[in-house]
Amino acid sequence: MGHRGQRRDATVNQDFALLATPANARRLLLLQRAGQIELTPAIVELAAEDCLDASAFDSLVCPDNLVKRAISQFLLDCQLRGIVQPAYHPEFNALALLNAVRLTAPSQVIVLSPYRRTWLSGAIALPVRCQTVGWLEQNLATLDRHSVVIYEPDYHVNQHQNSLRFLVREFPRFIIYDSREIGRLSHWSEWARLLFPTMPHPLLPHVAKDVPDYWRSLPLAAFAVFYNVCLFLDLMAADMRAQLTD
Repeated sequence: MGHRGQRRDATVNQDFALLATPANARRLLLLQRAGQIELTPAIVELAAEDCLDASAFDSLVCPDNLVKRAISQFLLDCQLRGIVQPAYHPEFNALALLNAVRLTAPSQVIVLSPYRRTWLSGAIALPVRCQTVGWLEQNLATLDRHSVVIYEPDYHVNQHQNSLRFLVREFPRFIIYDSREIGRLSHWSEWARLLFPTMPHPLLPHVAKDVPDYWRSLPLAAFAVFYNVCLFLDLMAADMRAQLTD
């Protein structure tokens, strides 16, 4: 899984490669839908290894279904750095997210949310060690940077954008859980820019001149997985897909 390229300013070759893991293979399969990447049969076979099954879900607390399994697998493959907007996938809620995080056996889960009771109830039911806080600024010195942070915006107060940017940089495992209803959601590209500020702008496929013609025919949401956004058009109801705007 890799390729060999030659630098224009040097006479030596430089190797660029992805580790041959099932998680990387699954991500390549998703990227193939938008990027028309050619993948070998070996990569397709590798993608089928170590997948979540029904045992990852509690039949009473968090029953298994196709959407929960797909999103949970994607977040795990992204090493728990991603964006979830459950309005587009109503089957996946806060409890399902906690369950996905639980599968990594984290030392601590920190939830920044105005709805603390919801998260604490879910943590007790699963169970998973979870701490809910209003904000982290005063607690940073004592926190393990390997903690999993779930951030659910509070749209009734100031968003602390500067502090939020700092937190996103500090914690590699950072999940944005934007729980607003359709029509009030922030566009996924805004969260993508926050989570991956060094990547090309998410709107690039529709605004740049030198892009493949195939890209122009795709909805912008097709590129969301490049930014670890849990938007799966094939698992979305038709009326939900109609709500997506570029």
